[in-house]
Amino acid sequence: DDYRFNNVIRFWIMKNNFLARFWRGDIKLWISYWLCGVLLQYIVFATDMYISLKFKTPVGIIIFPYAIFWSVGTWRAAQKYTGRALWVKFTELAIVLTAFFIIIALIFALGL
Repeated sequence: DDYRFNNVIRFWIMKNNFLARFWRGDIKLWISYWLCGVLLQYIVFATDMYISLKFKTPVGIIIFPYAIFWSVGTWRAAQKYTGRALWVKFTELAIVLTAFFIIIALIFALGL
């Protein structure tokens, strides 16, 4: 049955999709934190700045949703981490600080 086949394919894609796996915290903590959080943030920030200048959109239109996505996925990856508890605590601290700075940036961006 074609309908059933399509549902199986959709399920497989969502189960194995990197973004879905990241969101669920199924990606290794070091990849979530260092590659997606530290390295990729520069590309995301540059893209955000380019789009805001080119299309006159508010700064943060990409970086804020990305930071939230990164925070949730990395937090979940930290909860699943089975190594040293110290790395979990450092990761949680970094995420809390990120959330704090996002809130501060939003306050300034909205002029509150």
